[in-house]
Amino acid sequence: MYGPSFECWAIHFLKIKTDKYMVKVNKPQTISIAVAAKLVNFPGGEIKFFLWLREKGFLLQDNTPAQKYINYKWFVLVKTYRIIGKIKTLIPVTRVTLRGLAGIERAVKKAFPGNKPCI
Repeated sequence: MYGPSFECWAIHFLKIKTDKYMVKVNKPQTISIAVAAKLVNFPGGEIKFFLWLREKGFLLQDNTPAQKYINYKWFVLVKTYRIIGKIKTLIPVTRVTLRGLAGIERAVKKAFPGNKPCI
């Protein structure tokens, strides 16, 4: 959807906001885990990123975040509803905050030091 230059800009923009200024907002900006995989330049794609997050303890088996990282404000659970016929079902969706993106980026760099960063 977006090119590599956008991803590099987004990483740079988010890094400035999270590392230097620690922006305080009432409703934090969040991104999907799939987009976070692209922004942190994870080698292997989205599905392997989910597996890696589970292996490292960031996510539980059902892809909900560990309570520790919810308390750190790295992840939030967003309520979404799925309607099948006349039944409305609540489905929690895990989203990554800007603070979480910076933390995950550091963890990815530590785990994959040979991974080339965006230029």
